[in-house]
Amino acid sequence: MQMYLLNTLFLQFVVCVTVSCLKYRLVPNKATSALLCLGPCKYIGQAFCSFLFNLMQGAHIGSATSLLLTFHYRYQLLVKGSVNKSSRKYHIIITYCVPLFFVVLQSIAPTDLNVVKAELLFRYPTYDTTNYEIIGYSDNYSLAAIIYLIMLMIGLYGSPIVAFIFRKRILKILKSRAASRLGRIEQSQSLIHGLTIQTVLPILFYFPVLIMFSYSTYGSGNSMILEFLTNPFSYIYTITDPILTIYFILPYRLALKKLVKRKWADKNGGGVKTIFHSETNTVIFTTQIHML
Repeated sequence: MQMYLLNTLFLQFVVCVTVSCLKYRLVPNKATSALLCLGPCKYIGQAFCSFLFNLMQGAHIGSATSLLLTFHYRYQLLVKGSVNKSSRKYHIIITYCVPLFFVVLQSIAPTDLNVVKAELLFRYPTYDTTNYEIIGYSDNYSLAAIIYLIMLMIGLYGSPIVAFIFRKRILKILKSRAASRLGRIEQSQSLIHGLTIQTVLPILFYFPVLIMFSYSTYGSGNSMILEFLTNPFSYIYTITDPILTIYFILPYRLALKKLVKRKWADKNGGGVKTIFHSETNTVIFTTQIHML
């Protein structure tokens, strides 16, 4: 289980780093999509900003895939009793193959920046783009762009559906075993609740962005507020995810409590006694992690 959680955490860390380097505004037009980058990437150049944007999108998709595979792993563990090493490696490979497919689609989509800049200045003549590095896609109706958008919508809205299906099956199995393994069942149920929330969060944060994109591309208006919100919406859920992991996984929550108590005790002169308890609880913590 730790391998899956660490893999998800790594991908979310990549999202945070790339978004911080981009600091972008998404300005969807009728035929093109423009991204105005104000982050450090602009000092390196347009190609680097485009690379970071593709990497960010891939990490987003990889993170969602990793969460679903965590559900699948947990389900297999309950049904079969164990999951071999090759299956776990196969899961990790899938985590990176799925986003690679999306990155390839983005890479082959038309990116004529002259067309992007022309429509941007035509639709928004008052925008000051002097300090921005402009990247984007010059044809929202190209085959690659349409396939990418359709697949993204399927993934975005299909992930929670798949997660809820696994959640229902897992909780049904756990309920049937509740009488014999109460402590472990409670821990597993808490884990599943946490994974479900983590799977749903991206939809909540991306929904305003999708509304803006559809409104601008297929409607007749735009919202500057949502343009600026696309950047924080891209990574806020990746910050909340580790917090949810700590809260819903009991051993992690207990370890954090012990750490806080130890620091508090050390600050108030109770260091020796607290360290003894910390060492004792390390064994308990390690055992509980392997039980998950």
